[in-house]
Amino acid sequence: MKVIKAWWSRQGGYGEVLSAAFPLILSTSAWTLQQFVDRVYLTWYSPAAIAASMPAGILNFTFVSLFMGTVSYVTTFIAQYHGARQNGKIGPVLWQRVYLSIMGGAFIFLLVPFAPVIFKSIGHTADVIREEIVYFRILCAGSIFPILNSALSGFFSGRGRMWPVMWANLTGTAVNIVLDYGMIFGKLGFSEMGIAGAGIATVLG
Repeated sequence: MKVIKAWWSRQGGYGEVLSAAFPLILSTSAWTLQQFVDRVYLTWYSPAAIAASMPAGILNFTFVSLFMGTVSYVTTFIAQYHGARQNGKIGPVLWQRVYLSIMGGAFIFLLVPFAPVIFKSIGHTADVIREEIVYFRILCAGSIFPILNSALSGFFSGRGRMWPVMWANLTGTAVNIVLDYGMIFGKLGFSEMGIAGAGIATVLG
């Protein structure tokens, strides 16, 4: 027990690692929960909607992840500059990732007109293709937000402030869940929009 306690309480020990990792784990879990609830709602809505959400969502995320992975490196540089007390270098590094996020969002937005060509070539049924095109277009139009979120999250986590990142992601997930319910099924004063509502709710969340 003494050995475990020593490892837990010492500098760089398990306790310090867990206190930094726990809010980031919850942030990742929030994204997973958001995707799970999206799929559950769409399963209740229609077979075509749930069938379309997976391929369209994964394809969009494939493009988004290319830029998210790049801008997330800002965390490393900010942590180094923050630790070295070179805070004047943090702003320029962050802004470079913001510019890259804008370029990445613009690039993915350019895929919107190609959605029919992409999904008609896959060979799904007509009703699924129609839903895939709608969902993919909406996600592509709002792709700048998850990319920008990764860049701005790095500003906080690189300085050891993980809790704002967690609360932001949990809030976004809560917003998405509520809007999903309202926009997909036409509840809470919204019009029934089906898979289009799921896409809009995801972007807004």
